[in-house]
Amino acid sequence: MHVLIIPGEQLNRKDLFSSSFELSQSRVLALFGYNVALLSVRCDSGFFPAIKFHIKRFISLFTSLSKRFDFKTINEDCLNEIRTIEVRGAKMISHSMIDGYSYIVELACRGFEYYITKYGRPDIIHGHSRFLTGGLIAHGISKRYGIPYVVTEHSSAYVLKPLSDVELELAASIINHSDACIAVSKSLGDSICRVLNHRLIKKFEVLPNVIDEAFEMNRPNFNSSNDSFVFLSVANFTENKAQKNLLKAFSIACKGNPNFKLRIAGKGEQENELRSLTDQLGISSQVEFLGFINKDKVIQELDQSDVYVLTSKYETFGVILIEALSRGIPVIATKSGGPEEIVNSSNGVLIDYNNIDQLVVQLKNIVHLLPKFDKELIRKDCISRFGSQAYFNALTPIYKRVVAS
Repeated sequence: MHVLIIPGEQLNRKDLFSSSFELSQSRVLALFGYNVALLSVRCDSGFFPAIKFHIKRFISLFTSLSKRFDFKTINEDCLNEIRTIEVRGAKMISHSMIDGYSYIVELACRGFEYYITKYGRPDIIHGHSRFLTGGLIAHGISKRYGIPYVVTEHSSAYVLKPLSDVELELAASIINHSDACIAVSKSLGDSICRVLNHRLIKKFEVLPNVIDEAFEMNRPNFNSSNDSFVFLSVANFTENKAQKNLLKAFSIACKGNPNFKLRIAGKGEQENELRSLTDQLGISSQVEFLGFINKDKVIQELDQSDVYVLTSKYETFGVILIEALSRGIPVIATKSGGPEEIVNSSNGVLIDYNNIDQLVVQLKNIVHLLPKFDKELIRKDCISRFGSQAYFNALTPIYKRVVAS
């Protein structure tokens, strides 16, 4: 089967993080023999990129000079052994949201025409929505070229952001016109149905995210031990991730005991606040900020940690949780949507969001409970539910049904 995947955000060699799930999905499909590629749209922001891009467009449209100069706006690359087509434009200066999205769809269609000229028509377009963009592109290509499309919803915007009527209508249109709509958790699917309400006529199928093959294939060493007891957190530094609660709870539970360490990886708007809070709480000697870390470093940090902690207000799924579990690491996570479908008594503990007292208790308790967790069993259970084979087995019937309809 020939599948073209549309990432929810731009995807190129310099930015593999934002759409890492789309790369993981592509690798799974390729592993099982599918012909798979990625089509990404990148819109550069700023005055000079916009002027440069539109001058090139003007010349290419109205003169033959474009043949003499390098005015390419389509780049072809191979990311993690997956063919990737990137279409570049400049962000439009427009008061109309519709105009902006229409422009992105037009760019994507240009890339699609380039793709089918070289590699043929795909059987399915699979768009990923981290709110609208990937889904709109999939819908636009499907409408213009008559190819069925599947959309996977990942976005927390339905829960965390006030959405305009225009955005709600666009979101509903993407889902309603799709040949299959997928949510990465039942919680997310239910939330979208509540928000879109009467606008929605389609029902979601639930297909959890897949573990990146690097976490699944590279077996951890369960015999290794740490000199200290290490808690780990890997997340963007935003209000939703609520790392302030983690720092406060760690201070109450572990302050002054050098045998307990907290390692925090990430970047974001609250970084300075978190660093200042660490100093104010007097736990600087026990807390280390790692900055942004790549996939290989995440694996290394997990393998050197004892427990992973997630304190989010809301999670559509919680990929980092299955990454931790795939390394045999038990987790403490807030009841924030997706985690309730991942965490159970055999692999961790669930607590209420924003309940620092509960978090303190569990940070203390899990030190004593840790020997009761079977790391090998945690890993096996995780892979059986979220590994490559499980994902392929669940997605394939959807694709076959869409192609046959």
